[in-house]
Amino acid sequence: MFSIGLAIFAVVTAEAADLNSIPEVIDFQGRHDPPTAPNVWERDIDRSLDDLVETVKNRRDLTTDVAIPGESVREHATGATGDPLFGTQMGEILRGDTLPEDVRDTNPYARLTAKTEDRLRDSMLAAPKGSLTPARVMDMALDASGGNYPIATLTAHSVLKSHTKRGREIIEKMQTRVAALSRGTISQAEYDRQMADLRKQLRPHSEIASRLQNLRADPTATGDKLGPWYHTFGVMALGSVHGGTDATGGVLWEHASKWLGWFGGTPFNPEKASIDAKVAVRTLDPRQLGGYERDRSIAGPHPSEFIPDYFDDPIVKEEARLARCTTAGIQADRAIAELQGPVSAAKIDAAKTKLPTMKGQIAECPEMAGKVATIEQAAAAAADSIIRQGQEALSSCDPQVLSHAASEVAALSSDPRAAQIKNQLERNAPIVKEANGAFEAGNQSYLAGDLGAARASLLRARDAIGGLGGTACPELRERIAKGLDKIDTLTSALDKITAAIDSCDARGMENYRRQLAGVQNPHPIIQEKMAELDRVAARSAKATAAFDEANVAFKAGELSEARAKLQSAEDEVRALNGNPPCPGLLDRIAAGRGKITRIEDVLTQADAAIGSCDVEQLDALQSKLGAASGTHKSFRYKATELEQAKAKCGQQAIEAATSDCVNKYGSGYSAGSVSPTGATIAFQIRRQRMLGARTTMEAVGMPARSTATAHSAAIWASRLATPVVSRNTEAVGMPAI
Repeated sequence: MFSIGLAIFAVVTAEAADLNSIPEVIDFQGRHDPPTAPNVWERDIDRSLDDLVETVKNRRDLTTDVAIPGESVREHATGATGDPLFGTQMGEILRGDTLPEDVRDTNPYARLTAKTEDRLRDSMLAAPKGSLTPARVMDMALDASGGNYPIATLTAHSVLKSHTKRGREIIEKMQTRVAALSRGTISQAEYDRQMADLRKQLRPHSEIASRLQNLRADPTATGDKLGPWYHTFGVMALGSVHGGTDATGGVLWEHASKWLGWFGGTPFNPEKASIDAKVAVRTLDPRQLGGYERDRSIAGPHPSEFIPDYFDDPIVKEEARLARCTTAGIQADRAIAELQGPVSAAKIDAAKTKLPTMKGQIAECPEMAGKVATIEQAAAAAADSIIRQGQEALSSCDPQVLSHAASEVAALSSDPRAAQIKNQLERNAPIVKEANGAFEAGNQSYLAGDLGAARASLLRARDAIGGLGGTACPELRERIAKGLDKIDTLTSALDKITAAIDSCDARGMENYRRQLAGVQNPHPIIQEKMAELDRVAARSAKATAAFDEANVAFKAGELSEARAKLQSAEDEVRALNGNPPCPGLLDRIAAGRGKITRIEDVLTQADAAIGSCDVEQLDALQSKLGAASGTHKSFRYKATELEQAKAKCGQQAIEAATSDCVNKYGSGYSAGSVSPTGATIAFQIRRQRMLGARTTMEAVGMPARSTATAHSAAIWASRLATPVVSRNTEAVGMPAI
């Protein structure tokens, strides 16, 4: 009989759980690290990697030869690429999500660093936060490995990759908990408990990340601080064990696979690709790192030391050209990637500034011609995209979208389409701001329980949107419409609930209580109503029970008991704070009490009439009770008492009349039967005198003063001061009274 949509009572948590506010997440992802301008970033990365190379070259205890127990002949010969690509044990720990500590029993390269990883980790944790550069970590890794370069690079890669992958897994778990809380599948208490445990698990990884400088230009862009770090040492590890050619091949294969979508769904990241390429280039030059050929067991001098024209060899030259073209190609691909998806005018300008350099590389790297053409086409398409986004933003009700679109369109000052769109965006901005402000005010009023103010604010927001014309702000229009519907539905439901409370409708209140019990995150108003329902329902149930007991006592004729029960019912209602609800029940209590009072008044009058033998009152009450005898049991009982009282009082009246008659007429007379006749009432006087064989009868008449019954006439006769006597035909003469 009562139907309420439960969804209208749910309130979305005002402050959604945000991982970006958790200190461990902030440190792990490096979101508070300072950003770097693109041109400065390129310079800083180059310097940082050059410092790393110099650190290795300057180590007096540097060794590059290492015998790896368990390494197969095939692994020693094929390196990381092998057949198929990366189908080797070196590839196992460098690519994908495999962690060295998970494969130590089967992978000789993972087993090689088991003892050196903890040494490096301890050294890193002892450093101040934000102080570690790639060169400093390399130096620590060499210390941990006794100056052995292959072991040091493998150690650094293993430590950094392990912390990266473990930390990411924990953050993914945190994200599932946030989603579960948002869906309402876990309680706030359970969420807090699980998040506290996950923060504790993340802390060792965030501590490592916090010691490192950020290699990202924009730390907030990806939230991935450690990725470039373990990639850097992964490329160096590959080159240190199997040579620079394998390092370059590994870099090209991985990032080309990501670009083509072959890398398990991992997207292409231009920043990582650029850093990896820079590392690979530095690994290529054997003189930089004191490198060696594949056969590490010989560990002899580099060919450049005994081949005078080594760097003039066509193969070496081609290898160097390929390295330069690879780097140029990666940079071009990065520029192309920057022009994909959402593109800013600044990115278009940045891409255009690189075009002259890239065009100059076409002679050495013919494949760059196609990339340059792609960049030019992408830049033009990106400009079209900005114009299109500006046009689409005109229908948006997000102030940030409007502001961003206006600034982006304005940056395309040479485009003739830009000015008009910019002006429209700037005109819409204050209207949108007003509409959003009114909507937010309405939302706050709704959360505070002021439905009237909430409705007024939403109407104000709707009117503001109307000033935009057309179909602008469709999402906000829909949210306003839904908000108004929600307010109207909630208001209607509250009115019904209030009516049930005020009327003490026990069935209605119980029905609402069952429905409201299933609401998750109920609105504060609903919470208040639920508490009021519980309070009123309990009191009204007691009041109703007492009223029912009063009714039973009333019907049984127990008027005092009924009155006491009515008082108990009223006390329960009045015990509710404020203005007592249940006016209907209070009215019925008052009506019941009035009915008892009226009955008691009649019964009191009857008792008084019986006690005084007031014949007129007895007659009147008998008539009244006779007419109402079907309304209450007490009336029927009292009517019987009246009848009995009248008979008794009549006999007493006759006896009194006889006594008066003897006093007035003498001892020879007595009152006989009486009867009303027309305007007179006659009653016979019998004289106690025998005239022969018969008794003389005389009639005495008097004016009628009542429609009294026979015994009433005797009372009236005894009260007459001067009776009129008329004799019947058989009467003998007697003196006049």
